This record gives sequence, structure tokens and C-alpha cells, in this order.
Amino acid sequence: MFLAPNEIGGILNLLRRSRQSAKHLLTAAAIIIATSCFPQNSQPTVPSPCPIPAPIYGVTLDAIDHLSYTLDALSSLIKTPTTRIVFDEFVPAKNYVYPVNKIRPVSYVMGEILDSEYVTQYTVDQYKARVIEYLNALDPKVD
Repeated sequence: MFLAPNEIGGILNLLRRSRQSAKHLLTAAAIIIATSCFPQNSQPTVPSPCPIPAPIYGVTLDAIDHLSYTLDALSSLIKTPTTRIVFDEFVPAKNYVYPVNKIRPVSYVMGEILDSEYVTQYTVDQYKARVIEYLNALDPKVD
């Protein structure tokens, strides 16, 4: 389930109105993303991402530095985690292709298109372009 461009614009307008609304909308979006099934174009090492088991055991990465340490930590967990990667503002999607490809064999992957703190720095058109860029680059590997 992907949002249509007009739905993204509506969400951005709501996010601009209130930080509290932003937190609720992002939480709802994360739940929808985490519980939705998307067709995969490639065969992941982790069991098929549909359905993602409940409850979700997750971690959040707000940086992709020290990837080898992150991979060691994720692979040592007893349960297969879901790793939410917060994509940094004004960073192209291509910068996340390698880390996502390395994380995918040891974890489900959830991507956060943009931290709510930086949404107001984007126009609706810039945000739409960002979503399309990230989907084109990462869709096959993000659950």
C-alpha cells in the first residue's frame, strides 16, 4: 500500500500544522508500513517479509556509520528484528542502498522517509520527489 501524491501532500500539510499531529501521523504511518505486505522483486535471506511476525522487535537507526557493528548487533539478536532506518534530510537514496542491502539479510527493514523535525524544510513537491526517489532505489529491500 503506497500513498498517492495527493495523500502525501495532505499529510505534509497536517504535519506542518502541529508537531503533536506529526508524532501521531508518523506513528500511524509506521504501523501501516510495518504491518503491510509488499511484493518483493528479489528473494531475501530473511524469511518472506509477508507477514511480518507480531509483535515486532525493532531497533531504530538514525545513522548508518559503523555498519559492521550494527550488523553484528542485529545478527546476534534471538528474534529477527525490524530495523527502522531514519533517512537523513537532503541525503540521496543511493547513499542508503548499500547499508539496506547489508541489513536486509539479518533484519526486516522499515524506512522513515524523513524525520518529522525536517518536514517543514521540504515543499510538497520536494517531498513527493523524495518518496519516489527512495521507492525507486530501495523498494525491493524495504518491507
